[in-house]
Amino acid sequence: MSWRSWPKRRGPLLRLTMAEYFPIVDKRPSPASRSETRSDRIVSIEFAGPVTAFAKLNCVIGLKHFTDFLTLVKLDGRWQIISKVFHFDLQSK
Repeated sequence: MSWRSWPKRRGPLLRLTMAEYFPIVDKRPSPASRSETRSDRIVSIEFAGPVTAFAKLNCVIGLKHFTDFLTLVKLDGRWQIISKVFHFDLQSK
């Protein structure tokens, strides 16, 4: 899986492998460690067949309100994320 981001809606597309992306995420304090209430929701899931799907999700982490788009495949009986693209808006306190 690869992770891609367009920082601040400008500049070059940032593309990271999962091996590059996970250490960045691991260094961040979790929302639970900051006593933040999670507000996650599955907006939609579309199936293209028995082993492929596309999901749209909303989640809030700190002041960032994310919309995630995930492509998934079912491998060995498990759904796995193959790619993720996201956008976030910063909300004021």
